[in-house]
Amino acid sequence: MNCSICGKEVNKLCKSMCHRCYMQEYNKKHRDKLLAQKREWRKNNKKRQKENDKRWYEQNKQRHKQSSFKAKLKKEYGITPQDYNALNKSQKGCCAICGCTKADNSGGKRLAVDHNHETGKIRGLLCDRCNRGLGYFKDNVDFLKKAITYLLSH
Repeated sequence: MNCSICGKEVNKLCKSMCHRCYMQEYNKKHRDKLLAQKREWRKNNKKRQKENDKRWYEQNKQRHKQSSFKAKLKKEYGITPQDYNALNKSQKGCCAICGCTKADNSGGKRLAVDHNHETGKIRGLLCDRCNRGLGYFKDNVDFLKKAITYLLSH
């Protein structure tokens, strides 16, 4: 007999679903109960949980980095990694202000997403220095003009 969900062969214990589909359905049905049990275990086993988290992180550094980046893009800017990559490609992998590349950026960090803090609209990708520079000038055009005037006069 085959699973009613995925079509794979069914084991003897569950007649209508394979083990994987059965567990997915069970987890959906008992989600709140399972989450409460998990929270309770974490609360009572903080040291073991910390060790488990550390071990998982050591084994999955790249995966963690990618998922953190993906979550940050979605939460802070409302874009996907594909949107970021398209913007990066349109800028030829360079900072929109100074033209440096990821390799030139502080510690080889990827370019930062620059956005208008009032509207949330994305302006482009910037290196760490340019992004911080705009931040220090509070994105104020008048401050930047005064800074340019100051630099030209000295």
